[in-house]
Parts: sequence; structure tokens; C-alpha cells
Amino acid sequence: MGIPLGSQFDLTAAIPLDSRNVKADLTARDAIPSVARFEGLEVFVVSEQLKYRLEGGITNSHWVVAGGSGGVINDDIINDTILIDNGITYLIIGDTAQNRSIHLQYTLQRGTAYQEGVIKLLYDGTNVFMYDDFQDNGSALGVVFTADINGTEIRLVATATSTGDASTFKATVKRIMI
Repeated sequence: MGIPLGSQFDLTAAIPLDSRNVKADLTARDAIPSVARFEGLEVFVVSEQLKYRLEGGITNSHWVVAGGSGGVINDDIINDTILIDNGITYLIIGDTAQNRSIHLQYTLQRGTAYQEGVIKLLYDGTNVFMYDDFQDNGSALGVVFTADINGTEIRLVATATSTGDASTFKATVKRIMI
């Protein structure tokens, strides 16, 4: 049961109403006294850019990332990227510090040839693994996708093996952040 507040309550300061709702880092989050905790309590941690929720108990081991907010899932759109004709195009699609799983749903057009597909990338902290499932309209586009790590960047590598019209790549990207 909530605490009743006076009528016409109006917060005019740019601070959280409840001091537990925003903490500077994980140490500050973990320092919330147990008497001030309850299952379902959500705290945004600025240093992580993530929102955490207490689930299944109120100890520090019960903090879980709250889905759908605070940077857990990041959506992006790649519009009309022209792939290098008979060459390699590098698309930076994530960084190793925050991304573990990246899903792209894409379309590729080269003249009258079309391809639609899904690329799934998994980064395990050392290597990036890729799965590409696609369908074309019967015309080979001559583009092969791979993935690599370059420093702290996760890249989708598009290698065009044929000449002629350039290929246009469009995608929606879902990143599950850590």
C-alpha cells in the first residue's frame, strides 16, 4: 500500500521523487539498506545506463536487468547503405563493451535482384559467431556477409564479388546490451 500524499502534489525539481530510483553506480545501488528494499524495486544505474529490478528476493544477488528499458535493448535502422562494387564494405554494428547479441533483419537490392534475410551475431567476449538465413528472388546478388572484431568494434563485413550495379543494404538492428 502506498503512502498517501497531499492533494495537488507537484514535483518541480529535476530530481527523482524517490532517492532509490537513480544511483550513480552499482556500489551505490548495492548500498540501498535492506529495510528500504522490496521485490519489484527498480533502480536506474547511471554508470551502466541500465535499469535493474529486484526479483525473487531483496539481496544484492536478486538484482536483474529490467527488460525493455535503460538500454537493455537498442534498436537501430541502417538506411540505403551502398555496398562497394566488387569490393569489401565494413559496417560497424556494435561494440565489444556493451553488445553480446545482435540481430539484423535486412534487405539487399542489386539492380532487379533482391535478397531478404536475418543475420544473428553472438559475441562471447573473444570471438564473434554469425548465422545468416536469407531468401532471394532467384537472382544471385554476389554479396557474402561475414563478421569480425576490429579493436572494440563488432563489424558486419559485406564482400561483393560481382561488378555492375552497386548493391543497396537496408536493415533494422536489435542489440541486446550488457
